[in-house]
Amino acid sequence: MTGESWVLAIDLGTSFTVAASRIGDRPPEVIEIDGERRLPSIIMIADDGEVMVGKAAENLASTNPGRVLRAPKSRLGEPAPIFDEAA
Repeated sequence: MTGESWVLAIDLGTSFTVAASRIGDRPPEVIEIDGERRLPSIIMIADDGEVMVGKAAENLASTNPGRVLRAPKSRLGEPAPIFDEAA
C-alpha cells in the first residue's frame, strides 16, 4: 500500500454499470472486469443461493427468469425481498 489517496466512483446505470478509480494525482481510469469496461446491470440468484451479477447473470438469465432482476437501479429503496422465493 503506497499511502496515496484514492477515489472509487461507481455509476449504477439502468442498463449498464461502470466503475472508475483515481489514485493520487493520476488521471481517473475506468476499471475493467473480465476485459469489459461496463457490466450489464443484472442480478441473478441461483438455485443454491449464489449471487451472480453482470455478464455471468446475463448468460444464465434465460435458464431461470424468475430469479433474475434486470435494472436493479429502478428497485432501489423497495423493501426486501425483491425476488419471489417461489419462482
